[in-house]
Amino acid sequence: MWIIPQHHTQIDRFYDIIDLIKNAHSNNLSTIREDLIIDLKEKGKYQGRQVADITSAANHNIDEPFFYGLIYKLNKEVFISQYGELIYKVWNNYSSRSIVFIYSLFNIQYFHPSKKNCESNLYPFRLLFKILRDKRIENKISVPELYFLYKVDKLELEIEYEDTIKEILKFRKNCINFKDYFKDVTSDLVISASSGQYLVKILSKFNILYSNENNEYHTLLSPSRKDPTKINNNYYSLNPEYFNLIDKLLLKHSPFAKTRKSALPSELASEIFNFIDNEVYSDINETVDLDFSLANEIYEYSINPDKCYDFENKVNEAFNLFYNVNSEVVGGSGEPDFVARFKTNFPSIDNSIIFTGDTKSTKNQLMGINAGRIKQHMRKYDSEYTILITPKYSPATKKDIIGEKIVILSSLALSETVRNFIKYDQKPNYKDFNDIIIENLGTDVSEKFYNKIDEIYGLGIK
Repeated sequence: MWIIPQHHTQIDRFYDIIDLIKNAHSNNLSTIREDLIIDLKEKGKYQGRQVADITSAANHNIDEPFFYGLIYKLNKEVFISQYGELIYKVWNNYSSRSIVFIYSLFNIQYFHPSKKNCESNLYPFRLLFKILRDKRIENKISVPELYFLYKVDKLELEIEYEDTIKEILKFRKNCINFKDYFKDVTSDLVISASSGQYLVKILSKFNILYSNENNEYHTLLSPSRKDPTKINNNYYSLNPEYFNLIDKLLLKHSPFAKTRKSALPSELASEIFNFIDNEVYSDINETVDLDFSLANEIYEYSINPDKCYDFENKVNEAFNLFYNVNSEVVGGSGEPDFVARFKTNFPSIDNSIIFTGDTKSTKNQLMGINAGRIKQHMRKYDSEYTILITPKYSPATKKDIIGEKIVILSSLALSETVRNFIKYDQKPNYKDFNDIIIENLGTDVSEKFYNKIDEIYGLGIK
């Protein structure tokens, strides 16, 4: 059973925390926590007495916007996500901030870095929005009924979703005595209801959900709790203002899609927190401050084999961002996807280094490479090395490049490199990255690219 974390429902604290991080001298988690404790005390938003209590309160304040995708933690530092930056900008426009929040919710998945013990494999808010647009249940759901949705797990989502609809309809038809209906699952029902009440409060405060009913409650005593739990029994529906947006996003992002996985925490953070759908800007009538479409498309095309040619074009475009690199698409049978010249003595071409690149788009894993064919490409163009760009690969692929003048670079690492170039430096120097490759031939250099980004900008993946 998956549930929504229960930290607090003070959405104005989301803004306060983003503001605190934006103006902090350090992204260090301990520093941010200490600053937050001071802020809570000064603004009278904390009434506890124990030091441990206020530390816990600070952690809860940080973890709430973390779960909802507005900030994230990585390597004991705290950063603002792309949606966090945007919601901060439009915070006082209630409609715009709700739209941004909806976009962010569509990106949230389990496994989630803020809730590592959840074993489900799904996009919880996509499922919630889909069920709230389902006419069979009258486009509404109650807190007790969230229990049926929380049981949807990770195996056959479409089948489990249909079972959920059936269970809700059965419950509405047969629930004469609430306590009797849930007598065999009282503990789980209380857990899900406690979580569900946090969920509907958060979404109601963002004006995404509404209820026209008076507060009606059931009271249940869980065997694992000392006191009875009051359970809100109102029905909640989506605000009609966001019907079109949510329908559009449900078509674009399947509720039954496989969640993203990555061995590197930095890559998973990139996927969940640093990919913004540029349509959000037009939906809130905002101009794009910085166009991250190239960074986004590199990764998006890399996991879609139908976009393999677009992928190689975008990767080629990425290498041309370096002021001292000229890269050209080649492609075709017996050819690398691109050939590039690194001008070590820019603008002169004397002592240039030629390198080649291959792009491999795949929905799952790249199962292996033909190192012999890549070496033929390299001989043809007198290439110093080849960069293989792919989203994910099997262990066998890594073995294929041992001892070869080939490196693997994940599409996410390249995407984040490009994102930082766009944000901080329009004319980057290729030298540092060339050095990484030369010194690590026959390996995966993705993590070293991330480290170099952090070293150059001092901001991690942000």
